[in-house]
Amino acid sequence: MHRGEILERVVKQSSLSIKKVIARMNISRTTYYNHINNKDLSIDIIAKYGRVIGYNFSSEFPEIKRTEAFINTKEPKTFEEAMIERNTWREKYYDVLEKYNTCMERLNGFNKG
Repeated sequence: MHRGEILERVVKQSSLSIKKVIARMNISRTTYYNHINNKDLSIDIIAKYGRVIGYNFSSEFPEIKRTEAFINTKEPKTFEEAMIERNTWREKYYDVLEKYNTCMERLNGFNKG
């Protein structure tokens, strides 16, 4: 399995649609398909996908440093980068909130029964 195929597998397993991923990456669908078909895809591009979808690729690609790959410590340089970061954190918040609400519903159901 080459780099692009690994990227494709991880993106499909993420909670985000391809449409959301490419919007956050600020790329076209064609560029995304070029990336997943590229066996020598740049580690920098893979790390950027990781930040966008909240996935740490360092287990697949040891050359990606764990902290760099998963945590974006850089200040956004452009408005678009700031929007991507904001959207990433917003989606993570919604995912956690949904899981929390599901747990609370189960807990309330457990306490009633």
